[in-house]
Amino acid sequence: MRKTAAFLVPSSSEWFTKVPWKVDQFQFFKQMLEKHGFDLVQAAWTDASMDWKQYSLILPLQCIDYPLYPDQFKLFLNKVKNFSIRMINDVDIILWNMCKTYLIDLKNLKLNTPNLILIPKKSPLDLSKISQFSTSTFVAKPSIGLGALGTVRFEGHEIARFENQFKEILQSSDLIIEPFFPEIAVSGEYSFVFFNSRFSHAVLKKPMQGDFRAHPLYGATISPYTPLPEEIEQASQFVAAVKAIKSECHYARVDLFRKEGKLCLMELELIEPYLFLEYAPPAAVEAFCASIIP
Repeated sequence: MRKTAAFLVPSSSEWFTKVPWKVDQFQFFKQMLEKHGFDLVQAAWTDASMDWKQYSLILPLQCIDYPLYPDQFKLFLNKVKNFSIRMINDVDIILWNMCKTYLIDLKNLKLNTPNLILIPKKSPLDLSKISQFSTSTFVAKPSIGLGALGTVRFEGHEIARFENQFKEILQSSDLIIEPFFPEIAVSGEYSFVFFNSRFSHAVLKKPMQGDFRAHPLYGATISPYTPLPEEIEQASQFVAAVKAIKSECHYARVDLFRKEGKLCLMELELIEPYLFLEYAPPAAVEAFCASIIP
């Protein structure tokens, strides 16, 4: 008897067309899992009528709207965990990764992550700590983000102009403030993809001229990148840290930028990243699919 796996999708179909990705990850994994006796179907994670116990496996690779409903998403994840349904990645990893405060955990492990200020949700807006940074340009964003939505670049002398926006973010989320890194606008951002803690492939994302966001939604270009062995080693440290903190992640996208000759973490994507499968070695993807079968 064939088993059924769920591929989580957003609550609204409009999200499918927002980013011009080259590969439909649902169709890609549908074909791959069929070889292993699984039927992969799309399922909206927000569907309250869904009987999740009918699925042997859940892939959250397209639930890109969860930052809009973080509390509802947490309830859904805990429901899946209580039903003992196999989630890839593990529920505890997703709960940890959905909030960018995970960057603080990685910083505490002495990994190369940006310095940041965290202002907790519902707390007063205290921006005095930005004086500790040597830069005069900053980036502020919600701790649970969606495709750079809510991200603001500002100069130190412009703080008053954005106070109301920051206060609005604090009504529903922690606020993260970090230095602006001009290296990304100039040299781009690297994405290293790992399956089962093993490096698979990498790409370079270059922001559109005049922009600082390395995302196709804002005109960034994507090209394959062949990293040096030492660069793979630097990227793999972040994947190894997840195993030390939580458990091994089946897939990971490590987004990095080059600063002072070393790769520094921008984001560690463990929930619904686009995996740039158009550049993936077939053997790596096949091994990943085989490994997640319960």
